[in-house]
Amino acid sequence: MAVREALLVLLSVGPNYGFRLHTELTARLPQRAGLNVGQTYSTIERLVKSNLIERAGLTPDGLPLFALTETGERTATEWLSGNDGSGSAVDETAERVLLALSLGGLLPANVGSAEQVLAGEAERWRGRSEADAGESPHGALREFERLQAEAVLRWLDDLAARPSGVWVRPFDESSPRRGRPRKAVDSP
Repeated sequence: MAVREALLVLLSVGPNYGFRLHTELTARLPQRAGLNVGQTYSTIERLVKSNLIERAGLTPDGLPLFALTETGERTATEWLSGNDGSGSAVDETAERVLLALSLGGLLPANVGSAEQVLAGEAERWRGRSEADAGESPHGALREFERLQAEAVLRWLDDLAARPSGVWVRPFDESSPRRGRPRKAVDSP
């Protein structure tokens, strides 16, 4: 699960507060739509304890802001460059690619462009697609991994063929909303 790394990448855009990070994460990674906001906050607290992020003041409305530390910035860059976290290789690739495509020009400068992230992922998966299966039960697993790699490569090739910026999603910079939304009142 790359929630930790995804939050670091989102913070590479600049300091932000917990609920906004949760909203951005679930909007950019649709497979995370069921992520509980409490899980996001507990991950943020673990990131603070691990010295990957730090408290960075308050929003005008008094919400705590968080920012990357130098170690957090390095970790985000390494993950975007292909250093898998604790999730499966396919999940890590999907999340890296979706974040890179949705952030577009907001990616950290030392990572490069979304196209470079796609190219790096394709390079890693090419080696997996060329593995020889062999004739043992382990060969069956290697065959599964080879076919999986071929599917990921087709997906990456399809994404790379699309116009640049087609999936860029602006980073929400509106003021935080406090409290519950008002209920609509029917007029007589």
